[in-house]
Amino acid sequence: MDAVSDKSLGAVAPTDPAPRPPTATVLAVLVTRDPGPAFDAVMEALAAQDHARLEVLLVDVGDAPAA
Repeated sequence: MDAVSDKSLGAVAPTDPAPRPPTATVLAVLVTRDPGPAFDAVMEALAAQDHARLEVLLVDVGDAPAA
């Protein structure tokens, strides 16, 4: 690691900034049952996200029972 000496304090400071913490994972959970007309727009909006660690979990609980 490169270092810079601060003679007034006798200290040595790193020249490289501290490493950034890893990007947190974001998990979007969608639970659907007979999704309505907004479903496609929601999926498109999720697909358009640019988060480095986005995960999408889609749970389809099946069709609504027939009346």
